Order: sequence, then structure tokens, then C-alpha cells
Amino acid sequence: MVLGLTLTVLLVVALLGVSYLVISNRALSRDLRTRADRLIGEVASVLYFPLLNLDNQTIRHIAGVYLESNDYISGITVRTDFGETVIDKKDESDWLLSRTRVLKKNDREIGTVSLYFNDGKLLGARRNTIRTALVLTLVIIGIMVICINLFLHYWLNRPFEQLIMGIRRIASGDYDNPLPAPPQTELAAITHEVNIMARQIATKNEELAKSEKKYRSIFNGAQEGIFQSTVGGRFLTANPAMARIFGYDSPQELIRRCTDIPHQLYVDPMQRQELINRLRKGEAVTRFTTRFRHRDGHTLWVSLNARGIPGPDGDLQYIEGMLEDISEQKKMEEELRQAQKMEAIGTLAGGIAHDFNNILFAIFGYLELAQAQAGHNPQLTASLARALEGAKRARDLVRQILTVSRKAAREVRPVRAADIVTEALGLLRSSIPATVAIRQEIESTATILADPTQIHQVVMNLCTNSYHALGDSSGTVRVTLRDIVVGRDTGTTGADLAPGRYVLLEVEDTGCGMDEETMAKIFEPYFTSKQQGKGTGLGLAMVHGIVESYQGRITVQSRPGEGSLFRIFLPAAEIKAGEQPRQQVLPERDGNGRERIMLVDDEPMIRTLLQEYLSTCGYRVATFASGEAALAAFAGAPDSWDLVITDMTMPGMTGIELAAEIMKLRASQPVILCTGYSAAMNREQNEATGIRAYLQKPVSMEDLSRCVSELLQAEPHTASAPA
Repeated sequence: MVLGLTLTVLLVVALLGVSYLVISNRALSRDLRTRADRLIGEVASVLYFPLLNLDNQTIRHIAGVYLESNDYISGITVRTDFGETVIDKKDESDWLLSRTRVLKKNDREIGTVSLYFNDGKLLGARRNTIRTALVLTLVIIGIMVICINLFLHYWLNRPFEQLIMGIRRIASGDYDNPLPAPPQTELAAITHEVNIMARQIATKNEELAKSEKKYRSIFNGAQEGIFQSTVGGRFLTANPAMARIFGYDSPQELIRRCTDIPHQLYVDPMQRQELINRLRKGEAVTRFTTRFRHRDGHTLWVSLNARGIPGPDGDLQYIEGMLEDISEQKKMEEELRQAQKMEAIGTLAGGIAHDFNNILFAIFGYLELAQAQAGHNPQLTASLARALEGAKRARDLVRQILTVSRKAAREVRPVRAADIVTEALGLLRSSIPATVAIRQEIESTATILADPTQIHQVVMNLCTNSYHALGDSSGTVRVTLRDIVVGRDTGTTGADLAPGRYVLLEVEDTGCGMDEETMAKIFEPYFTSKQQGKGTGLGLAMVHGIVESYQGRITVQSRPGEGSLFRIFLPAAEIKAGEQPRQQVLPERDGNGRERIMLVDDEPMIRTLLQEYLSTCGYRVATFASGEAALAAFAGAPDSWDLVITDMTMPGMTGIELAAEIMKLRASQPVILCTGYSAAMNREQNEATGIRAYLQKPVSMEDLSRCVSELLQAEPHTASAPA
């Protein structure tokens, strides 16, 4: 500051000196011109007569006097009118201006006088004056510098130094100690503003720290992976969830080890290029679903949201985004699709079961009637038996379809799993070639709640599937049955099981095995990898449906050329086999010709069949094609009927609705409900409506006769009047 003030004073003095020189030079020039004009006139008048008389000596004398006595005249030239130079004395480099005067007499030129002037003496005097002024100025400047230095040191320098130190302290992050206010008004105002600035910076930093903490918490605590990467395929930033999704211990390890995203993470690197192409177009990519590779090698399904960050040249430079592991969601979607397929086949089964079972009902009935009428014709009896066997296969096929859809009727009771498996393996041994070895390890003693027929079907289908996997070559089918206890850690079983006791059935073969694509479809209805005529594609689908219906689980392990292993987990029951009470079987009896039976069915063939068969058993049968006609007949004489046999599914009024209306007219009326399929009814609902018996079509004539006999024996009522 002192130096600055000193330089300022010197600059002012220099400007004043220059101004003085300019002004004095101008004044000197004016004075010199004035003197020159006066002196030329004076010299011309003095030399007039000497020139007129051509007195050269006097001319030289007068010229010398002026040269020596006048400080301004530095030269003189006098010429006569004849051109003669009387005197010419001058210094060419020492004069500033000249004046010439022509002397005349009566308009006749008598000569010329020229004077040359300079300001040498004036300049000398001026130099002395300037020198003196310069010395005085320097003295004054020195005094001023000393005074300013003392003033600034005690009045300004120390407060400024304190202010600078305070600003440096604030710049280092110390915002808690405000600067003291100096006595100077201007510095006090500056200090006040600096303190306000420090408080504002402290507030902003505190808010920034809170914001950073909040967003850092969100970044680190997010369950979705958050990342920033280069277009070339390197991670710049990643959060812990990102590292966890791909199996790395920390984001730093992920960034360090994963240096080629397209080939290290993407199962299909071209999808990475597709993502980049979309981002280059300026799109904000959302729900980009693709498969990524985990660190341990297995694949993940992820849903990716990303946006592109352009560089200075406008091209894509960075990729920022979030991704979510949707592998479980994909698994659930696959399970949902599987469930929808099962539901679709169930809907299909329900749609065709009624009509198909009606057809089979007629076939069974007429075949049994034909067998009864065949007498002692062995060839006809054998042919009818084979036809009846074919009808039974058709019936079993329908039941398989209903089992797949979990809508088939079943008899669930406590059974020993070991007994069913042993029996099934005994039947299986006689149906497969001797080149296939069956090794069984039956160790289970547990009881399960199941339909024995369905468990038998499970074993037969699994073992048949394993036999077919062996092809024409020899091999081994190993069947293991043992009891296990599943704890809270179900990871070792490979199935999603609740803790508890289970029966584990394992069927393993040394056959051709399966790839992943085939394994993903084996439980789908009608999917088969067998040749035409060697499988319907319902076997494993039926096994899956049965196992799931008992809250069990089925898993499969297989590789091409290494065989397959099926594992079935069925919950063990606490009740022992044989503890369920048995129903007493009433003896059969034929009609005595007095029992009246109302038969209701919309199928003419079935009406004719049942009327003929029940008539041969000694019953009086009246048939009706619709529920409305049957109800009208019953309402006319409610006490005239000993038994009502009705179909479930009929146009207009259903069998359930007919039974309900009949019960309103006569609460004790026995009713038998026959149906091929009904998704809306079960035995408990039937009993609630008063229905005494439930027959699943196609039913044999023997079973029908037994059911009719039991109900009529339990209800010894004889119709009071004919209908």
C-alpha cells in the first residue's frame, strides 16, 4: 500500500512537471517570437542609415554589439541591395527561429537584415528553476512517504492484516469465530459483510452435509442397484446393492474386477449394444429386461432403467441408471404361466368330461347289459370284455385329465407310503423288460393322507418315464423311499418346504437325461419328447398335479447323457394307517316291483339305458328329459316317488337346483346325483342340499344297483300312488 501511494504521488508530480514544461515551453515560445519581432524592427531602424550610406564598418560594429549584448540573438546577416553580404554570423544548430526585414527608401530596396534567435539562456534559467523545484519535490515526497507509512502502519496495515488472517481462517473452514470489528468505518463494514458471508457459508455447508448424508443413505441403503458406467464398459460408481446383486463383497471390488461389462455381465452382449443405441437416440430407457451373469456363473433376470449423459461433443459419454434383480419375479411368472396352463387344461377337462363321461356311461352300461345277455357264448363274452377294457382305458384317460387339473374326485385316507410303493413296483416289474434293473430301497414307515390310487399312479408314471428314458438299452431304475425331517433351512432339499416331517420318494435312472429347456417343460400337459405312440404327455403333468394337491413338492435334476433324478416330498401324517373308520356296507337287494324311481337326464341314450337296466332289477322307472318336467311331475304327487336319480348338468334347471326344489316339497325325499364333472359342487355341499348319494360318471351298473339298493333299504318307503 505504501508503495502504491508513493507511486501515486510520483505520478502526480511527474504529471505536474510535464504540464509545467509544456506550459513554460509555450510561454517561452510566445515570448521569443514577441522579442524577435521587436528586435528585428529595432535592428532594422539602427542599420537603416549605415546601409543607405554603405557604411560596412558601422554595420559590423552594430551587429557585434547586438550579438554580444542580447541573450536571444544568436546570429545576424546583413546584405546590401547589390547582394553583397556585409556580415553573416550565425550558428546553424543553435537557433530556433529567424526574422528578416527588407529596408527600402522611396520603394527602393537598400538592403536586408536577418536575425537568428535562440532561448539558451532562458533554458538555463529554467533548468535551474526546475532543478530547485525537483529537489524540493523530492524532499516533500520523502516526508510524505514517511508520514503515509507511519499512518498506514498504525491505522490501516494492522486492521488489514487481521482482516486477511480472519478471511484465511474462514477459508480453512472455521466459521464459528466471527471477525472483530475494527475502528475504521469502511473496514468495519467489510468485516461485517465477511462475517455474514461466513455464516451463510456455514449454513449452506450444514445443509449440504445433511443433503449429502441423506442421499448417501439412500444410495447405500437402496435395494436396487445404482450405477454409473462408461460407454466402453467400466463402472465408475456403484452402490452396495449393485455389488450384492452380482455377488461381490463391496462396490470397490465390483468396480475393480468388472472391467468389461458387456462380456462379464451380459449373457447376450448385443443387448448392451441395443441399450447404448437407444440411449444415443436420446431415449430414457425404462424396464429394459435382460439376463445378467452372476459372479458364480448362474444367470439373473434384471430390469434396467437408464439414461445417457452426453459429453462436450454431444456424444454419449456416461450411462447412469438403476437395475433390479427380478429373477424371483420371473420364476413366479413361470409358475403363474404353469398354473394358468393347468387351469386351462382343467377348464378343458371340465368342459369335455361331462359329455365324454355320458358317452362312456352309455358304453359301460350297454356293454354290461350285453355281457349279461351273452349267456354261454365265450367268444362274444371275450369280445365284450375287451370292449369293456377299452372303455375303462377311456375312463382312466378322463380321470387323468381331471387329476392334472386337480378336479377329480378322490378318496383321501391315511395309508402307509411304503405299502403303495412296494405294490406299484411289483406290478411294474412284470411290465418292463428284464434288461432294466429295478433297485429299491424302501425304508419309510410313515403314513401319508392320500388317495392310494393316485400315489400308485405317481410311482407308475415316474418309473415308466425312467424306463422310457433308457430307450432300447439296458440300465437301472433306482427307487428310494425314506422319512426325513425338514428344518427352517430348506436350502438342502432344493424345494420350498415348510418345516416338518416328510416322506421322500426318489426315482433315478441312468438314461439319456434332459437339457434345461426340456426340464422347463416336462410338467406341462401334453408336452412329450417321446416318439409318437409312446406317450401322451400327461404322465408327468398328472404327477405334478397330484403332488401339488397334497401340498407336496417335486424337483428334478438332470443333464444330457447323465440320467435324471426325480424327488417327491409328501407331508407325513400323524394318524396311523387303518385308523379311519370304515363305512358299513349294506347288503344288496333287488326291487320288489313296487319302488318308484324318477330318472332325470338330458341324454336320451342314458335315459334308455338306465330305464332298461333298473327295470330288469325290478324297479318301476319314469324318465324325464329336463329338470322342469321332472319338478312338475314331482309337485303333482310328492309322495309317489321312492327315489330320484338326476344328472347334474342339464339345460335350464341343474340337478342341484332340482334337488333343492324337491326338498322344499318333501324334505325326506332321497336323491342320487350323477355327474361327469362339476367344479361348483362337492360332497359336503351335496349333503347340505339333502342329496343322499353322489355317483361319478361313468358308473358301472353294479355300483349303481348297489347304491340304489342301499338308499331304498335305508328309506323303506313305498310310493302311495302310481305316477
